[in-house]
Amino acid sequence: MIPEKVIGCKPIFIIQVTSLIYKKGLITAYENLSNKVTNSLRNGEFKYGCKATSTHTII
Repeated sequence: MIPEKVIGCKPIFIIQVTSLIYKKGLITAYENLSNKVTNSLRNGEFKYGCKATSTHTII
């Protein structure tokens, strides 16, 4: 373990900051995925497992 004097701050602080960065990353990834799914549904994708186009008839 690195002594506190070398780092210049307490290890618990580093853990808290790392946790916040990780949590923010997960939230951002979830929001991006959610937006992609929402946009795909609005564009008619995912309907019957494929993109719905005007050239194909879906029964």
